[in-house]
Amino acid sequence: MRGFAEVLCGMVSSSLTREALEGSARDFKFEIGNDEDLHKLHREMLLLNMWLTVHVCESQLPAREKCEECLDLLHRLVYERHCPANAENGFRQWRESMRSMYAVYNEAISSGHRAAALWVVADLFSCNLFGKVRKDPLVQARIGKHIEVSARHWRSAVKKYEIA
Repeated sequence: MRGFAEVLCGMVSSSLTREALEGSARDFKFEIGNDEDLHKLHREMLLLNMWLTVHVCESQLPAREKCEECLDLLHRLVYERHCPANAENGFRQWRESMRSMYAVYNEAISSGHRAAALWVVADLFSCNLFGKVRKDPLVQARIGKHIEVSARHWRSAVKKYEIA
């Protein structure tokens, strides 16, 4: 199980490299003018990709207990690699804040017609990143495409592993 959590963590981590973030910034027409902008993009991509990972695992892994154990390991690994070194209490607070943000994304994906759900999630991400939903349909489409491709990638990974 730890091995699978590490694979998932590696997938999330690969989307958070400077090169990957700069590519996402170009795709989403997000200006990185300083370290604060880069940090904001990092935070939003971390949240989005963690939510996608959790969402896919919860929908694809049949054994609820094993799924939760795997996701707990994943969160611990991601926290250790991508969040400032803090006390144990810091992890608990971070985990709770992530859960509350997942709830917002879950509500977005569940709202309305299934065909429009991806667009609603793209709007939520856009609002989080830019402070408002971008009116540029190309940007929204690229965000939606990122979500769609990433979800497909995570589903494929989940299907390849037997969680023991």
